[in-house]
Amino acid sequence: MPDLDGTVWFRKTIIISDADTGKAATLTFTMIDDNDETYVNGVKVGATNGYNTSRKYSIAAGILKAGKTTIAIKVGDTGGGGGVYGMAADMNITVGNKLESLAGTWTFRVAAIPASATSVGPNHYPSLLFNAMLYPLVQYTIQGTIWYQGESNAGRA
Repeated sequence: MPDLDGTVWFRKTIIISDADTGKAATLTFTMIDDNDETYVNGVKVGATNGYNTSRKYSIAAGILKAGKTTIAIKVGDTGGGGGVYGMAADMNITVGNKLESLAGTWTFRVAAIPASATSVGPNHYPSLLFNAMLYPLVQYTIQGTIWYQGESNAGRA
């Protein structure tokens, strides 16, 4: 979710076999931007604050139940790109020696968008640059100027 700052819940349901019921497991995710809390069947199995970091969480014995198992990730993004990203091969659950991919379709729901992410600040006012930077120069006779336009904000110009 590259253009959304805030909190989003991602959710996926998988099927656990009778043979794997109650066993300990490992949940591996590719990178999450920025922070996450991860739950399996409503039990928190891990959390990481920081982006560009792979996640690996242990699921304690007794949490996995036969049939439907729900994995939920609460992702908090504070700016820039966000969400779960990376290689599909890096998203899986391992129970014993069995590896199951978690890549593919996940459902999601936006939980919160901070006011600061949607508000228009003074740097977006249409007359700000003219009034602050050019109008004070109107009284002078100017024969020429040199202007350097930086491009560090080209992605959000």
